[in-house]
Amino acid sequence: MTLDLVDYKEKVSKTEVSSISDLKETRDKKAEEQSAKKLEFASRVENFPVTYHIDEEGEMKAQLSSKVMDHEARLRYDRVLQELSGGLSFDNLPIETKNRYICMARIVCQCINAPDWLLKAAGEDLEFCYMLGGRLLEHESRFFRYSSGKDEERKSKPRFSIG
Repeated sequence: MTLDLVDYKEKVSKTEVSSISDLKETRDKKAEEQSAKKLEFASRVENFPVTYHIDEEGEMKAQLSSKVMDHEARLRYDRVLQELSGGLSFDNLPIETKNRYICMARIVCQCINAPDWLLKAAGEDLEFCYMLGGRLLEHESRFFRYSSGKDEERKSKPRFSIG
C-alpha cells in the first residue's frame, strides 16, 4: 500500500478547522469527565469482619482492623520472620514454610486488634492463615495503588514510572 499524498492533501484541505470555542468546549467536557473519574483512595486502616468455627468454642467472630504497615511496622515484620525462623536462614527454609511465616508475620504486624483465638487459628489452620494473609496483602496493594477497589471502572493509576 502506498500513500497518495495528493489525495491526502485534498482530504486535509477540505477538513474544517475547529474554532476556539469548539476547542474550549471539548476541553471543558474532558475536564468534567476527568473529575468524575477521580479515584477513591483506599484508607490506610480498614475494618472487616472475620468468622471462624472452633470445635470446642463454636463460631468465633471479630471485627478486624488492618493497618497498612509503615516503616516501623515493616521492621517489626522482619523481626517476626527472623524469630519464626528460629535462627535458621530464612532463605534455606522450604517454600511452604516461608509462605506460612510470611502470612503469619503479616497478620501479627498488620492487624491492629487481632484477638488471641484468631492468632492461634492462623498459626494452626494453613488455609485460614493464607486467606487472611491474602486479604491483608490485598488491602496493602489497594492502598499503594490509590484505589478503593469499589468500582471496577475506576482502574488504578501506576504509582510511579522509572524510565
